[in-house]
Amino acid sequence: KTFFRSACAACGKVRVPPGDVKLLVGAAGGEVRYEFRCPKCSTEVSAVATRATAEMLQGLGAVVSLAPGPVAPPEAGADDDG
Repeated sequence: KTFFRSACAACGKVRVPPGDVKLLVGAAGGEVRYEFRCPKCSTEVSAVATRATAEMLQGLGAVVSLAPGPVAPPEAGADDDG
């Protein structure tokens, strides 16, 4: 089974099934964020995705949505381990 590795501010590194990740594409500038619920503590996690990470997640089945406005900067403690 394939997992996306990322981090939760509360739990540290976590593995998330790609289908549980939502990609939000910003209306302006093509910025992309990913969001998921931490599989350990259920906290909502959100971070900026690199182009490579976004393409990989989309190819693995992440849900893609258009954000209603610009994509916000990353939250403290979140990182993009791809």
